Amino acid sequence: DKLGRLRVFRIAAIGAALMAVWVTNLPEVPFSIALAAATGFMVFTSARMVPSQALINEGVAPQDRGRFLSLLNAVTHGIMGLASMIAGVVV
Repeated sequence: DKLGRLRVFRIAAIGAALMAVWVTNLPEVPFSIALAAATGFMVFTSARMVPSQALINEGVAPQDRGRFLSLLNAVTHGIMGLASMIAGVVV
């Protein structure tokens, strides 16, 4: 709350991008370094979620927020189901 939603999201997004570049370009290294890289990637990637949800929610009027979040949740789950079906066909 002290830093603000947008600033935290920007820091997490930049961190996730940097960690993705590091993980994908990682040469053969000891396990501890590979573990640190993977852990950092997961931390920064998941750290984007809470501020992004806060940014999405602030764009909706409070009286419409429940309806909006229900619709967003339904669309998200529908797309995830569709992706699973496509993956099942591909595999």
